[in-house]
Amino acid sequence: MLATKSIMSRLVRSIILKAWGGGGGGSDASDGGGGGGGGYATATYTLLAGDVVAYSVGGGGVAGTNGRGGGGGGYAGFFTGSVAHGNALVIAGAGGGAQRGGASSVAGGYGGGTTGGPGMGTGTPATGGTQSAGGTGGNSYANTNGSALQGGPPQGAQGTAATFGGGTQGGGDAVSYTAGGGGAGYYGGGGGATPQSSGGGGSGYFFPAGATSSTLTNGSRGTITSGGAGGIVANTGDSDGYNANTGDGGTGGTSPTSGQAGGLAYKIDSGAWVQLTYPGATSSFAV
Repeated sequence: MLATKSIMSRLVRSIILKAWGGGGGGSDASDGGGGGGGGYATATYTLLAGDVVAYSVGGGGVAGTNGRGGGGGGYAGFFTGSVAHGNALVIAGAGGGAQRGGASSVAGGYGGGTTGGPGMGTGTPATGGTQSAGGTGGNSYANTNGSALQGGPPQGAQGTAATFGGGTQGGGDAVSYTAGGGGAGYYGGGGGATPQSSGGGGSGYFFPAGATSSTLTNGSRGTITSGGAGGIVANTGDSDGYNANTGDGGTGGTSPTSGQAGGLAYKIDSGAWVQLTYPGATSSFAV
C-alpha cells in the first residue's frame, strides 16, 4: 500500500492558471472613444500528470478605420483537452470596441469578470456577456448578439467576429455604421448598432468543481471623452504572470490604436511561471 500511495502522489499535480483578456479597439474620429480593458481570471486545480490543457490567447480588437468604430478584443483561456466552450477551465473576458461620435458616451464595455460591461450610446446599448448567455446587440439589432466564446459583430461589420483573434470594426457607410464590436469571452458581449453605440465586454469564467483560490475581476471602461484613452486591463500588479503590454483598450481619435492582446500564465507545482502570449493560434501542453 505504501508503494502504491507513493506512485499516486507523484501523478498528482497542482496547477495555477491566470488569464488576461484582450482590449477593445479605439474608434476613428476626432470624437472617437477608447476600447474597453480586458478582464482577469484565475483558479488553482489538481490534475494528473499527463492531462492535456489546451489554451487560446486572445488578440486585441482592431482600431476603426475611415470613421468607423473599433473591434472587440479576443478572450484568453485554458481548457481541458481541447478548446471548446464545454471544456473551459479559466477564461478572461475581452473589452468591447469603442464607437465613433457622441463625446459623452463613446467608450467600449470592459471585459469580465463575472459579467462583461455594457456598451454605451444612444438608443438601447449592447449588453455584456454573462455566465449563461451572450450579450444583446445594440438596439436589439439582428445578428449582433454575443454567443459562446464569441463577441457579437457590430451592425455592418467589417471582418470576422471576436473569438481568440481581434474582433470586427464597424463597417459600411462611415456615417451610418460607427458602432463597436463586442468583446469575446465565456459568453461574448453584444455588438453595437446605429445610432452610435459601443460593444459590450465578454464575461470571464472558472470551472467551479475543484477550483481553489479562484477570482474573476473586471477590467475598466475607456475614458468617456472625445479621443479618449482605452480602459485598463484588470490585475496589472500581478508579479507572476502579467506582461506590461497586455489587455489594455485602444485609444480613440484621428489616429486610433488597436487594443492590446491578452495573455496567459501557468505554474505547475513549485516550478517556474510560464507565460503564453498572442498570436491566437490554439495550442496545448501536458501537465
